[in-house]
Amino acid sequence: MRQDELNYSTTVQSPGWLIAEPMDQAIAQQVCDFNMRGLRLQLAGLEAASCARRRELVLPRALQDLLPVWRAMDAVALRRLASMPFLLFELGLDSVPLFARGGSRAVALPEAAAQLEFANLVISYAWHLARANPLGAAVGLGMPTQCAAILKEMNFGDLQSCVPSAAACLRLRWCERPAVWRTLLAAVNGGDRTVLEREQLAGLRRLAGDLLTATLSGGAGRVAEPLW
Repeated sequence: MRQDELNYSTTVQSPGWLIAEPMDQAIAQQVCDFNMRGLRLQLAGLEAASCARRRELVLPRALQDLLPVWRAMDAVALRRLASMPFLLFELGLDSVPLFARGGSRAVALPEAAAQLEFANLVISYAWHLARANPLGAAVGLGMPTQCAAILKEMNFGDLQSCVPSAAACLRLRWCERPAVWRTLLAAVNGGDRTVLEREQLAGLRRLAGDLLTATLSGGAGRVAEPLW
């Protein structure tokens, strides 16, 4: 076992390790880029949901309850939100079943092309991090050890077969916890540096708890609701 893998397997058992682990700047920049892409995709989805043909769609509570706040965000607040030191979206990276379903070759609808592209980018980067920096995969992407171990052994063809499943799992992180997002959105809209740093730390703690739960459960996964 490589030393970074040994460190990962021992330290991941405690939620506190993720908070203390410094984020590699290259990883932080890539996560920020993913967050911005995902947020723009989400805002486009909210706009589509406002059309008559999509009114029957039930949004997750973190979107539905805070819809006016999401729609009123300006570019500066959006950049602040994107700069959170962890991926703001879930694609099943904490779930072993995602990779077990990799060979299912789901057929994507044309309107899901943007979700597929986003999922492909994140899954490809997750594969790279699982091989090169498993600690970075945990901190930046919220990927538990058992999922990283499976992902890094995949060849490129197997990896691509996971993309439709990941796109189907795509959703806002903590999407059924509007209180979490109400506080976070208030922080990014307000712009106070101290408040923003407090929310970053709170988010990392929350992610660490989620990661520990996923690790202890063996990455059993859960039924994901769509992002929009």
